[in-house]
Formats: sequence, C-alpha cells, structure tokens
Amino acid sequence: MQRTHEDDLCGHLIERMKNRTGDDWTVLSLPAIAEHDEFIQVDDVVFKRLKGELLHPKRFNPDGIEKIRKNMNNSTFECQYQQNPISKESQEFHTEWFKYIDRDQIPTGGRVFTTVDPAWTKQSYSDYTSILTGKFIDDKLYIL
Repeated sequence: MQRTHEDDLCGHLIERMKNRTGDDWTVLSLPAIAEHDEFIQVDDVVFKRLKGELLHPKRFNPDGIEKIRKNMNNSTFECQYQQNPISKESQEFHTEWFKYIDRDQIPTGGRVFTTVDPAWTKQSYSDYTSILTGKFIDDKLYIL
C-alpha cells in the first residue's frame, strides 16, 4: 500500500498492533531508496539492500529517481516513493493557519463558491458527503 498519512489503513493497523488492540502483522516497507541497511528473509533466502541503494535500479536509475524527486514536492515523494506517511511537519495544511471569526467579521465582496465531494456508496465504511462554501477576498479564503 502507498502510505499517504500517519493514520491511513496501514498506520491504523500498525497502531492497533502496537497497542495490542488488533492483529499482529509483518510490516514490509520497501522504499525506493533504502533509508538504512535492510535484510529481508523469505524462507531460506536473505535479500540484502544497503542504505542509499535503489529498490529497482533498472526501472528507476539514480538520475531517473532524482528527476522524479525534483518534479514533486518532498512530502509527495516521501509518501509515494519512500513509504513515509505525511507527518504534522510535512502536511500541506496546518491547524495554526486557521482562525475562527464571527460571520459579521467577514469582509464584503469577493468570489463565493461551493464544492461538493459526494459519497457515492451507502456502506458503513464509506466517506461522508462533503459540501464546502467559501469566499476568496484578496489572498484569503473564508470558509463559510
């Protein structure tokens, strides 16, 4: 699974395993670039990869992986290629960037818009429908 957040499915299962409230799992993380020396045993065969070595150098050679890294932001590369989920430090939005204000403090004018992310299925595990109405004034977004 590609890791996208600390509390994605893998993160949730790993946390439950650590807290002894879930099943035990064997975690196999294969980053594109080894972050430490790795020794993986499958039956009687041991695979060894040293820190800095590429996972699949014929497909992603050093120049190719560096080009990929330069063409995306660091947190995206860490999630998609290194199996490092987004942490508080690397996430795009930070709670301290938001502040609550009373409706009467929102300036007049600006461009108002509404976005909808519908829930297409009615399963117990489905996401909720999300509807957001906002207003841009200068470089600020007001979520109404």
